[in-house]
Amino acid sequence: MSVEATITAGRAARGSLDLLGRGSEVTRGIPVGGWRVVSGRRAVGRSRADRGNTSGLDVRFHPPGRIGNDYLRDMPDGTSVVAATAACVAAVLVAWQSWETRKSAGASQKAAEAAAAGLETANNALDVARREESHSRMLVSEAQRARIDAALPAISVLAARDVYWPPVTSSNLQSGSWTPCGEDESWSLPSDAGKALGVQGEIHFHNGSQKLVELRIDYTPADGGPRVFDDVVALEPGARARRQFLTWARIGEWAQADSEGWLNFEGRLPTVVYSDHLDSGVGVEWMFALGPAAPIYESDEREPGRYRLVTATPSPDRPQPPRPSLYVERERRSYWLDRLKGIELPAPGDAV
Repeated sequence: MSVEATITAGRAARGSLDLLGRGSEVTRGIPVGGWRVVSGRRAVGRSRADRGNTSGLDVRFHPPGRIGNDYLRDMPDGTSVVAATAACVAAVLVAWQSWETRKSAGASQKAAEAAAAGLETANNALDVARREESHSRMLVSEAQRARIDAALPAISVLAARDVYWPPVTSSNLQSGSWTPCGEDESWSLPSDAGKALGVQGEIHFHNGSQKLVELRIDYTPADGGPRVFDDVVALEPGARARRQFLTWARIGEWAQADSEGWLNFEGRLPTVVYSDHLDSGVGVEWMFALGPAAPIYESDEREPGRYRLVTATPSPDRPQPPRPSLYVERERRSYWLDRLKGIELPAPGDAV
C-alpha cells in the first residue's frame, strides 16, 4: 500500500507528515520529496490532518545528506554488540566445558578400571603369598613331626580279631557276675530288653624298641570286675603283653544295632595311650571298635522280637550274619612343639 504525504509548512524541521491513509506502515529508506524515511510506527493523532484520531502513523525523515538524531538512536549501540559477543563466547565456553567434562569422565572411568585391575592383581598376589606361606608352614610342621617320629619307639598295639565265644550275660550288673550264654539261648523283646550281654576280647602289646616303654590302658577286665583306669603296662625292649577286656550293652541296644548298625556301649571299649613325656615329643592314642554286626539277630522271621546268637541256624529265608570282630578303629598322634606351654603342632592333613 502506497503512502501519500506532504511536508507541512513550518514543521518540516521536525519531519511531521500529513497522512492521507490511516493504519499504514512505513518502511525505512523510502524517499519522499528528497527526504528519506528514517523510521515508521503506528501512532495516535500525531499529524495535523489526523488530530483526534485513535490510530495513525508517525513517520520521521531526515533531510538529504544529513543523518538525524532519530536515525542514530535507532542504530544498534555498543552494549548490544558486547552482549551478543558475550553470549557467543559463553556458548563456546559451555560447549568446551561439556567436552572437557566428558573427557574427564572418560579419563576417570579408565583410571577406575585400572585401579580395579590393580586391586585384583594385588589380591591375587596376596592369595599366592598366603598359599606359599601356608605351604612353607606345612613343610616346617612336617619336618618337625618327622624329627619327633624318628625318636618314637617302635610300639605295636593290636586287637585280636576274633572275640571270645560265646558271649556272656548278666541279669544283675551290680553283682559283677557274668555267665556264658548257651548256644541255643534266646531273648524276647520287650521283656528281656534290660538284660546285659557282654563280649570279651583281647589286646596285644609289643615293644620293638631298645628302651623301656610304658603304656596306659583304660579297660574293664574280662571277669566283669570294676573298670581299671590308667593301668600301666611296662614293656622291656622286645617284650610282649596282653590284656583281656569286657564290653557290654543291653539286649534292646544290641537289637537296635542289628537293625541300624550303630551301638552305644554301656561298658566302654578299651583305650590305650602312650606318651614319651618329652617337652617336644609325641602322644599316641589307640581306639577300638567292634563290628560289623551284633552278636544276636532275629534268626526266624516267623518269630519277630525273638533274638538268638548269630551262630544259631536261621530260617530258610533269613541270612546268617558273621560274628562280631574287634579292630583298631583309629590311631591318633599328638605332636608337641612345647608341651609345657601347650603349643601343639597341627596334625597331618590339618590346615596350618
